[in-house]
Amino acid sequence: MKVSVVILAYNHESYIADAIESALMQQTDFPFEIVVGEDCSSDRTREIVVDFQKKYPDKITAVLHDQNKGPRANYREVFSRTTGKYIANLDGDDYWTSPDKLQLQADYLDSHEDASMCSHAVKKVDVGGSYKIIPGRKKRGIYKLEELLLGNPIAACSHMYRRELIVRYINETAELSNISGDWMGAVWNSQYGYIGHIDKVMSVYRKNESSIFRSVGVVGRLEWNLRSSEAINKMLDFQYDKISRAGQARIYSNMASVYAMDGDREKGKECLKKALKLSRSTKFLLSRDFFAAVVRLYLPFVETFLRSVRRRFSGNIGEEKSI
Repeated sequence: MKVSVVILAYNHESYIADAIESALMQQTDFPFEIVVGEDCSSDRTREIVVDFQKKYPDKITAVLHDQNKGPRANYREVFSRTTGKYIANLDGDDYWTSPDKLQLQADYLDSHEDASMCSHAVKKVDVGGSYKIIPGRKKRGIYKLEELLLGNPIAACSHMYRRELIVRYINETAELSNISGDWMGAVWNSQYGYIGHIDKVMSVYRKNESSIFRSVGVVGRLEWNLRSSEAINKMLDFQYDKISRAGQARIYSNMASVYAMDGDREKGKECLKKALKLSRSTKFLLSRDFFAAVVRLYLPFVETFLRSVRRRFSGNIGEEKSI
């Protein structure tokens, strides 16, 4: 088998059909399989998955858990059922938009043996219908390890991995089971080759209300990113400690901005102090994240003025768009 599509589903009854259909619509010159891990949902997700499996028994394998295992254990079980040379990930609330996605990524990995995995641009859509393209324009079509340590620019629904590296990743990061996610997987893979990036939008990544992060808010998501960065630093035996700390400083700067906008300037200032303790490099001090935090905490009138100017002269500046 050339490609295995791994779909993780949990309480995705409103979205899972879109995900599965987007995998079924793929047009390739090679065989591929779809393996869906249904993690004991409390809604109709399982019923929908089973209906698809019955309709396409030669294409879809349904892995149905008797009890909820969580995303990491679910992935391990689903992966153990795959046979593909390459593995393409898709969460049950996202979907692919290009019918040649699998073909393009498999062709890329076939022709670029030095690449550890392949990603592409996606449309990130929120519940209100606004969207932005992530990552932004990538002039050089590759990502290397050092760049990924500063943050995760690529969405999980765009990942295609080499099977042999996923086997090693699962086995060698078992002790980090409290931290799972696409960022860690991308960093781990980038130790063994660059990540090739196709600058074409081929997926939709939904920021929906049922997301695991919605209930914890922006600060909660940033705290998760901070723990992930610390776990990644440990995973790499602190060989890239300086770069990792710079990435953590950016996260603290973003937390400072959030607290400032919520009116809690004291917590914001504490976060900014932690950021400066982690990194005082010129690059960080001149970064947009640090500058925004400083303005929001100490010069809020400047941000108010700039926002009024933007509203007055252009109602459409920025990355956010409406569908």
